[in-house]
Amino acid sequence: MHETGLVRDLVQKVAHAAQEARAESVSDVHVWMGVLAPISEAHFREHFEEEARGTPVAGAVLHVESSDDIQNENAQHVMLKRFCLRLPDKKRHT
Repeated sequence: MHETGLVRDLVQKVAHAAQEARAESVSDVHVWMGVLAPISEAHFREHFEEEARGTPVAGAVLHVESSDDIQNENAQHVMLKRFCLRLPDKKRHT
C-alpha cells in the first residue's frame, strides 16, 4: 500500500502542476530511484500507469534513473526530477 501512495502522490503533484499551467498534458516524467527505495522500477512503472489514468499525466513517458549507491543520503527514496508539459498552441487561439 505504501508503494501506491508514493506513486499516487507523485502523479498528483505532476497533474496539479499541469492543471495550474493550463497544459494540455504531460509528455515526460523523470524520476530518480535510490537503490533502497521501497519499490522496484517495474512495480513503480505499473503503479505509475495505473495512477496516471484519467489525469493529464496519462500517456506520459516515464524515465527512471536508478542509483546503486547504497551510501547516497537518498538511497531509500524516489524523487521527482522534472517533467515536460504540452502547452496549448497559442496560434490556435488568435
